[in-house]
Amino acid sequence: MTDYPGPEAPKPGANAGSASPKAERPPLPAHLRLRRTMLAFSWPLMGAALLAACLMLGVVAGNAYARSPYQEGIRFEEAAERYRWQQPFTRVAIEPWKAWFNSGTAEVSGANFEAALTDLLRAHELVPEGTEDAEGMPDPTTPECRVRINLSLAHEGVGDALLEEGAPSEAAEQYNLALDAIGPCTSDGESESDQDEQDQEDQQDEQDEQDQEDQQDEQDQQDQQDQQDQQDQQDQQDQQDQQDQEDQQDQQDQESGNDPDATEDRQQDKRDEAREQEQEQEREPGDSPEDSDSGDGQEDEQDNGDGGGQQEEPRDPRQDELEERNREAQEEFDDYEGREGGGGGGGQNW
Repeated sequence: MTDYPGPEAPKPGANAGSASPKAERPPLPAHLRLRRTMLAFSWPLMGAALLAACLMLGVVAGNAYARSPYQEGIRFEEAAERYRWQQPFTRVAIEPWKAWFNSGTAEVSGANFEAALTDLLRAHELVPEGTEDAEGMPDPTTPECRVRINLSLAHEGVGDALLEEGAPSEAAEQYNLALDAIGPCTSDGESESDQDEQDQEDQQDEQDEQDQEDQQDEQDQQDQQDQQDQQDQQDQQDQQDQQDQEDQQDQQDQESGNDPDATEDRQQDKRDEAREQEQEQEREPGDSPEDSDSGDGQEDEQDNGDGGGQQEEPRDPRQDELEERNREAQEEFDDYEGREGGGGGGGQNW
């Protein structure tokens, strides 16, 4: 009888109940897991850094591309247009005020002051605040002062155009805005427009009081004298203010404030000139009727004086000559009668 072998017994250590044909992979070491985690988180950062680098290179290249026509000194409009191309790319980061500042500066150089105001006002909104140095003194080299100075020049250019067009009131407003813009960057750190407006209000009050007194007195000649006196006082006050400003500038020997101070003085002179023209325009419509009325009154008085007095009318020379001839004829007739009638007496007739 043959013996058949039975089923083999399972080998020791074999897992008879395992359903997966593959064996499980051992877990990764801790340092490999950390490396994979860092790599996964670094990809977004690397992408952002790459994007920032590309943006930075693009801005630098665009700035160089826009600077070339600006440095030529004639193609300012083209330079301003190229600077505007950078405004969308620098809106969030990379000093967004500079693109607006550069385009506005190019417009100022090209005498396109209206467009320059738009760009420089936007640059003033975006620029970091600060017009003083570490010691608390006005510093015209700060970013805000750089924007303020060019903004002041833009207002001045608009004021010059208005003054040439015969609008001194609007021109004076632009000059005041220019003084407000550049004031914090000058040596005294103040805007001259505020002080001048207060002086103008005081002078206007004095003028109103004087006008009321003149109307009560009804003395036209005194009115003219008072206006001349007020003009002299205003000139003396302006000279005194200018002298005070020069004294303050001499006391502060800061080299950084020379250019803004000179610009401020020039704008202040233009503002005063615009005010003088404005006053002349205001006086012209009111003075003409008064002058004509006063002239008519003088003529009427002269006519009345001539009619009321008993003055001899000038004699006609022909009438005198006729009377002289009549006298000569009468004398000849008397002589003739004497010869014919034999007049007596010791006189001799010939």
